[in-house]
Order: sequence, then structure tokens, then C-alpha cells
Amino acid sequence: MKLNIHCYQHTKYEGPSIIQKWADLNGHNLNKTNFRINDSIPNTDLFDVLIVLGGPMSINDESKYPWLKNEKKSIDRCLNEGKKVIGICLGAQLLANVLGSEIYRCETPEIGWHKIYFSENKQNYEFLNFFPQDLITFHWHSETFDLPKSCSQIAYSDACENQIFTYGDIAIGFQCHLEQNEYSIGRMLEKSALTIQKDKYVNSNEEILANIHLANQSNKLFFDFLDKFLTEL
Repeated sequence: MKLNIHCYQHTKYEGPSIIQKWADLNGHNLNKTNFRINDSIPNTDLFDVLIVLGGPMSINDESKYPWLKNEKKSIDRCLNEGKKVIGICLGAQLLANVLGSEIYRCETPEIGWHKIYFSENKQNYEFLNFFPQDLITFHWHSETFDLPKSCSQIAYSDACENQIFTYGDIAIGFQCHLEQNEYSIGRMLEKSALTIQKDKYVNSNEEILANIHLANQSNKLFFDFLDKFLTEL
């Protein structure tokens, strides 16, 4: 079945990356709303799957980014309609907020290559049970959230209690970036206005680039996840 997938994008340099490649290889349509260019929310009848990408802003900045309020309403509408929703980084925070959790500053930012650990809950989901017990993957966030009610914690890290969570079998949030590849991570480093100051869980630019090959394993796992999570539709 050919899927109509829609991505909510929040900045020019943080796009769908390998999600676009997966959609192309499988013959699915992928369209995007980039809120930096166009804040018009599409009718949810126009797509089967919603993927909410990352971005540098806070989900609490509705006065600065007024489209956030309508974006949250759209995510909520998709959940109520039973559509599959994937939230990544900022997208995971938006999903958690729609499901009832507050978003707040981390004790320390988490940027670069850090290990996540999977809970036993992953075994309850066919689209996650093939993940390893732990995985070094890419991170770029300074806010976090408590696990929303009715959700299952799937993975955590030393710096962040909720790295991956599920809402039944229709929605999943990834605080980490399994979808970004070597090229897109390099572009994030080049284009982001954020000045990275090394901290306990913050790599330097040089450390990030030296380990950028680690993206390949995350990308393969994310491809397999998309195969299992979306091809049943």
C-alpha cells in the first residue's frame, strides 16, 4: 500500500534525512510543512502518517512561534483519528506535551554521541523488539519531560530518563536522532546557530565529527523500525 506521509519541519537544516530515502525506496509519498516558511496546517485527511521532526526552539515558545499551538492541535487530532504519529527530538516533546506532560530544561544538555539503554518494554512491540540492549546514537536537546500517562518507556540514557516512549501502537517519540545520517549531522553542525560548550553530556564539534560513522547503525535500525511500524498500514 502506498502511504501518504507528512512531515512537520521546524528548521531548514533539520529535515527528514533517511526517512525521505526510506519513503522513496518503498514508493511512498512524503510531503512537508516547513513552519519557518509556511505555517499553514494541512488537513489531516490528506495523509496517513504524521512525522514531527526536531528543531532548536522550545515547545513552550508559543508567543514567539504562534504556529506551535496549531501544530499541537494537529498532533492531537491525528492521535484521535488513530493515525500513526512519530515524534523526533522536538517532535517527541510535542507528542509528550499533547499527551499531558510538561516540557522543562534538562539538568545538562545532551549533544553528541551517547548511549541509550532499552527497557524490557521493547519486547512488547514487534516494531521495537529487534533493537539491541544498548546503542550509541546521536542527540541534540536541552529540554526533557516526564513520561506521559498511558505511555511505555522504551529507552533511557544517563542524561535523560525518557529517550524513546510509545503510546499504544499508534505513536512513538524518539528524543534521540536515529534518523539523521552523516551528511545531515554535518549540516546541523554547520548551519545551527547554537554554540556548543563542552559539558558532561556535550561533545565538541570535533568529537561529533570523529564519531559520525556511528550514524550508520542507527540509520539501519531506524529503517527496520519504519518497515515494521508503517508497512502494516
